[in-house]
Amino acid sequence: MRRWNVSPARFAVLAAIAALSLAAPRVSAEGFDLRWNSCASDGGAANENFACDTDAGTHVLVGSFQLDQPITGLVFVEVVLDFIVADHQTVPPWWEFFDCHVASLSADAAINPSATNCSDWSGGNGIGAIYGFNHEGSIAPADTASHRRVMVAAAADVPGVNLAANTDYFLFNLNIDNFSTTDPGGCAGCAQPVCVVLNSLRFTTASAQVTTMTNARVAGSNFATWQGGSGASCASVPVKRATWGAVKARYR
Repeated sequence: MRRWNVSPARFAVLAAIAALSLAAPRVSAEGFDLRWNSCASDGGAANENFACDTDAGTHVLVGSFQLDQPITGLVFVEVVLDFIVADHQTVPPWWEFFDCHVASLSADAAINPSATNCSDWSGGNGIGAIYGFNHEGSIAPADTASHRRVMVAAAADVPGVNLAANTDYFLFNLNIDNFSTTDPGGCAGCAQPVCVVLNSLRFTTASAQVTTMTNARVAGSNFATWQGGSGASCASVPVKRATWGAVKARYR
């Protein structure tokens, strides 16, 4: 067996390099983020506090993601978000967007102009819209009345988009308007803490390849809180629709 002769000084250098390589975190990871006002990589906030003292203004939840492998010809992304009201309380009127707070929830694909670390997945050709608001998904009976699901469609108004791995991509804005917060007969419950969770992204390419992403980019980055979120269990949201599991694939 050949024996390597290494000087003490060289051994110390090699040991230091090995220690650094073991300690170094991953540069990126596949997954998604949900933050207020900006992409997570651009400093988006994990919580939004609002005094509920005006009918003017809009609160914006921003969804973004990273891939661990490239994807070719992406044309459509289905987004599932869930929110849970604190302390098993019934969803208040302020959060009932198809009832008291009707027309106060919308989605779009307009990236924040100040974004520097987050790229628009569609290259400026995106379209965003809400296509569902309900209480789908299995959930603990005690949380049923506290839960609502929002579904957003994000599409590219081009034949297909090629995305790279290890890049932070902006995907959508979920806009919550303050309309009917303080006016006579307004919607009660604005001050109630809530947790909003980005549950899944379903990617569809021009060649009909479908992939479902269900994980946060880093622990906790898939949810954002409202009014501190105290008492709202982000972990109790339901899983994605079961039918999506059958079509999960890997990028090739």
